[in-house]
Amino acid sequence: GPPRGVWGGRGGGGDVEFVIGLRTIPTADVRAYLTLDQSTYLTFKNVETDGGDRFVSWRQDEWRDTRTVLVSALADSAFQDVTDSGTRVTTLRLVSQSIDPFYNTANYRPVTVTTVDNDKAALIIDPATDLKVFEGAPREMTVRLATKPQLMADGLSGHDVTIQLLPDMQLEVNLPRLTFTVNNWDRPQVVLVSGKDDTIVEAAEHIGNLAFRIVTTDPEYTKLSVPPVRVTVVENDSNQVTKFISHWGDKLSPMSPFGAVAVTIPTGAFNISGANITVREDEPQPAAGDAAPPKLGTQGFRVSGTYSFLPHHQTFRMPVQVAMEYDEQAAALAGGELAFYRSAEDIGGPWERLEGGVFESGLASIFTPTFSLYYVGASTPSPPPPIQNPPPPLDPCLGLEKAKDDTVSVTEYLLIGVLVAENLAAVVGMVMYVVWKRRLRPHVVHVNEDGSTPFGGASLKSFRTKGRSGGEPSVPMIAAEASSRDPPALPLMGLPGPHDSRRDPPPSEDKNKWGGQV
Repeated sequence: GPPRGVWGGRGGGGDVEFVIGLRTIPTADVRAYLTLDQSTYLTFKNVETDGGDRFVSWRQDEWRDTRTVLVSALADSAFQDVTDSGTRVTTLRLVSQSIDPFYNTANYRPVTVTTVDNDKAALIIDPATDLKVFEGAPREMTVRLATKPQLMADGLSGHDVTIQLLPDMQLEVNLPRLTFTVNNWDRPQVVLVSGKDDTIVEAAEHIGNLAFRIVTTDPEYTKLSVPPVRVTVVENDSNQVTKFISHWGDKLSPMSPFGAVAVTIPTGAFNISGANITVREDEPQPAAGDAAPPKLGTQGFRVSGTYSFLPHHQTFRMPVQVAMEYDEQAAALAGGELAFYRSAEDIGGPWERLEGGVFESGLASIFTPTFSLYYVGASTPSPPPPIQNPPPPLDPCLGLEKAKDDTVSVTEYLLIGVLVAENLAAVVGMVMYVVWKRRLRPHVVHVNEDGSTPFGGASLKSFRTKGRSGGEPSVPMIAAEASSRDPPALPLMGLPGPHDSRRDPPPSEDKNKWGGQV
């Protein structure tokens, strides 16, 4: 210390002890005032007081004596403290007062005071060791805080401490998290821990771990790291189960509860005597996302366990249903085309692919009339046939053409004869029709005065025909007087000959009997 004073301190128990003395003989009484930068959690013992001041003093003749001052934590002395406040640091300062100018307002080296809390933040877990659980069977575990969370800066509300429970793949818990406050920090909360009831046949006892993560704003619990609790899990699954099945049927699986594989035998599949049925796991399902290589005679990667249904070659009066779980992710990676594969009685094969089966949401099932070994495999689908260009449209006459043949068949002769006869009949009919029509039409004949015609040699008489009664002509005609100067009339198609009314007077109606008739 300074040349005119000496002091030092040492820790012991819950107090820090400081010894203060004078180096020289003062000329007057001396006081040494003590202060702390942070006095909310520390106090002085073995000191005198003057109002709010704390000090120690010497009379002039006591300068050889020392004064022992204790710095003590208020917690656990002035009040019960259950909070881990961590390590706190403050400064103790000393100033002397005296009429002696050498000790008047002398400042001395400050001293750092470190306070370490004896309450430690921690989790109290019961049981924390030797915890054994069964698959699917829960067991109680209690958790609480070892200390009360610290108060906030306002001194009224406190920090919350949340404990997240993180079981591994072997364990299950009923609560994902626990929350503690300044009000319930010391009350144990119950957690149910159980082994995960899977469908994987494992060792009779295997290990699981339950980890903890602390989420809080409390400065001490934020720094806390809690080691995981080691839990022993007792297996409840078996790789084989045998059961007598009567004619009423039943469902059988080596897993508890049913899972991984099962066989359903309907009522009536057995006769009244029944039989012992065994389901056995010969190969476990590959790890998640993995597929086992194809077996002999197959192209399907195994994505399920391999199971024997015994006795081999057992037949039933009606099909039974075989069902097993498969890994959808591994199946997709292996190609995605799923099928059941069967071996007659040996896991070494040969194996055959079965048609049918239902594959949905990781569960495959198929109906079979007989027992053997089964597994689910995945393969790459067969590529579709190549797309070919469509053929050109067919000629409607294609294939109807025949080789030319100059030979005329009997049918063709008949057809030709019919056509010729039809045309000949048409021609003959037309000619007869024309002749008949001409006979019905009147003819105009020019007759001379002497009864002769301009054609020569013919007389009017020759144009008459005897009527059927009274001598009337059968063909009507017109007889007219003709001049020798007139050109001959052409009796074609019944057309009259030329006649000039300016040169020839009209014929007299009384010259002959036939004139003027039409």
